[in-house]
Amino acid sequence: MVRPLPLAFLLTLVLLAPARARNLADVMAEAGASWLIGTWETTGETADLTSIAYSWAIDKHVVLVDYLSRRGRSKGLIAYRAHDDKIVQVGADDQGGTGLGTWSDTDGHPTLIYEHTTAAGESRRIGIVFEKVDQNTAQVKLYDVSGSHELGNDPVHVAKFTRKK
Repeated sequence: MVRPLPLAFLLTLVLLAPARARNLADVMAEAGASWLIGTWETTGETADLTSIAYSWAIDKHVVLVDYLSRRGRSKGLIAYRAHDDKIVQVGADDQGGTGLGTWSDTDGHPTLIYEHTTAAGESRRIGIVFEKVDQNTAQVKLYDVSGSHELGNDPVHVAKFTRKK
């Protein structure tokens, strides 16, 4: 005969079970930004950045980033820091440069404020705003960023990206 477990024992198991930590996928879904995952390309003679790929890793706790442009390639990692509720990005390029950034929301659009430092120590801060046009099209706007991390009034570059199938 199978005896039911006492209610107190079951409650203890439920209360002591580790809670699942929010991961980056949860945060992106809540923000409506999951559409970014995938490979995006742009073409044209004025296109500097030709490909951006975002892919999940480590049980959707991080996103791996692969940028390819006419100037070179860079790799990055995006992660959610639960202790301060921030999404951060770190990267490095094939010229010895490094970058650090923070993701946020600008008028409903995923936005990266990113500071890139060259191997020679020169830094530039840019803002990158990703606007979803439709499921397979995005518009990416690059802005200069002030010392107080504010986007400039007008984009310095705008590019149309299409999802690679």
